[in-house]
Amino acid sequence: MKKWLLLLLALLALHHSKAQKNNGLTSVFGENRLVVRVVDAEIDQAVPGLKIILQDETTGQSTPLPYDPKMMSARTRLDPTHRYTVAVDAPGYTPYRKYIDKILNENEVGVHLTRKVQSLVTLAATDKLTQKPIAAIFTIMLPATGQSFIVKGKVELDTLFVFGMPGTYQIEATSPGYHAFKKEFVIGEKELKALSFKPALEPAVTEYTFLVVDKNQRSVVPNATVKIFDENKNPVNLSNTPGKLTVLLPDVGNFTYEAMAAEYLPVRGTLDRPASRLIEVGMSRRQTPPQTQTIAFVAQDAFTKKPIAARFRLNSANTNTSATVTTAANPEFGTELKLKQPYLLEVESDGYTTYAAPITLDAPETEPIKPRVVLLEPLTYEVRFTILDAVSMKPIDPASFKVGEGSKALALQRAGNVRTVSLASGKEYGIRVGQPGYELFERTLTFDKPTGPRDLLKSILLSPLKAEAKPTPALQVAPTPTPSAATAKVDETVFENLKVGEAVRLENVYFDQSSYILRKESYPQLDKLAQTLKVNSKLKIEIAGHTDNVGDARLNQYLSENRARVITSYLAQKGISRSRLFAKGYGQTKPVTANDTEANKAQNRRVEFVVIEN
Repeated sequence: MKKWLLLLLALLALHHSKAQKNNGLTSVFGENRLVVRVVDAEIDQAVPGLKIILQDETTGQSTPLPYDPKMMSARTRLDPTHRYTVAVDAPGYTPYRKYIDKILNENEVGVHLTRKVQSLVTLAATDKLTQKPIAAIFTIMLPATGQSFIVKGKVELDTLFVFGMPGTYQIEATSPGYHAFKKEFVIGEKELKALSFKPALEPAVTEYTFLVVDKNQRSVVPNATVKIFDENKNPVNLSNTPGKLTVLLPDVGNFTYEAMAAEYLPVRGTLDRPASRLIEVGMSRRQTPPQTQTIAFVAQDAFTKKPIAARFRLNSANTNTSATVTTAANPEFGTELKLKQPYLLEVESDGYTTYAAPITLDAPETEPIKPRVVLLEPLTYEVRFTILDAVSMKPIDPASFKVGEGSKALALQRAGNVRTVSLASGKEYGIRVGQPGYELFERTLTFDKPTGPRDLLKSILLSPLKAEAKPTPALQVAPTPTPSAATAKVDETVFENLKVGEAVRLENVYFDQSSYILRKESYPQLDKLAQTLKVNSKLKIEIAGHTDNVGDARLNQYLSENRARVITSYLAQKGISRSRLFAKGYGQTKPVTANDTEANKAQNRRVEFVVIEN
């Protein structure tokens, strides 16, 4: 029994001895781990040249503990029956001692070593070209001891570094895409300094020149443009001097380019960095479409739409051509124009306004090409006046017929009871017709631009002289009135109780169908309206013409306007000032009932006067 006990004690002693030789003390009674964490008190980084000694105060044995710079710690196990002292030393740092008199299952010693020398250096870096701050890596080396420190700078604020011991330090600043910059600092014993290291780093760039050439001709492509983009598709600035395209590119990173020129296909690719620093870009010409186009023009009368003889002239910024004359029998003018080149087309013809307009052909036109029509506005229109007896509607060849513009009498063409004269649209003309046995006809005609052949036909009705004065008829053709109308008496009464805004229908005013020729049986009621205006000197009225919805709306509008004008002209002949009369045509826009029966349509064909002031 004693032999077995002695053998067990011997084995325990042997195990204890091996544990002491293997990386510190180990207890067989539990884990009893020790972790010693050591960092630089100023920068919170690993301490170079660090030595950690574990002194066993019970046995007097000293054991060095290995320091892991990445973990910034050392680890071992303790005998819970012993007492220990942890000694931490590093060059340039104040020594540290820690006595451990109570061993726990988990033991940790945190050490922040302070440096003996407290000189500071401020670290920051900027871009030398832009003067903007950049992020840099600062490597601080002490060659005498082989120590080195890595400090990561920040863009938004400066970084501080504390020198731990006297000596000559080397600080190097580096940043991707920039050349490194190095400087020495000498720190003396017990010296306190506030130093600064703020280098302006030069970009690590190389200048390259672009040469853009035609692939086939090997000639320089004129007016070519080149764009450079970095990995993030951001454009890089180029120096574009005449005949030379240069760019400064960082020595690291990937770049692409894009070359463009008129009449050439665009080229895109990855940018290489040749040793010659000359980057050649080859471009291919586009397949050019036809550069000219044959085109034809025809001049037409804007009113009759018939071809007319004309003189055509096409001018550009580079050419002035003589006029090309066409005839009505051969009206087409053909020529060849350059595409995308602006021209000025001028067309002239006797008796017409000159036409001038720009023209540019942007693309070729498909065959066959139709001639382009140029409409010329006539300066004057041939207007035919037919003179008739207002009662019998028989033709009258008047003794005198005059049309004047101001004091100028216009030339006439005479053929029986028809007189033809050239009138310009938008002007006023005086018309005077005389014939023995008839009332003198005098009117002022405002000739509007005609919209159709009917607008060039005018009728003048001459009233026979009688014992009783008769009103002068209006300026248009009228059918033979009924006998009762020819002998109608003038109603000398007036319209009464007129209110502003009130519309009064003129029930007994008649026109020929689809015409603004005033019938004679309308005179009595119009004379009554004239008498009303004479009695009420403050009265102002609007003559409003209305039609049904039969036919073209545009022609109905035109008809209603002219009917209103004929009535205002009649009232003016009766001595009513035109400043009190207003003519307005509403066409078919204001029916009083639905246009669904002939009776209702007759209701909608009406003339009213509306009181404006009274």
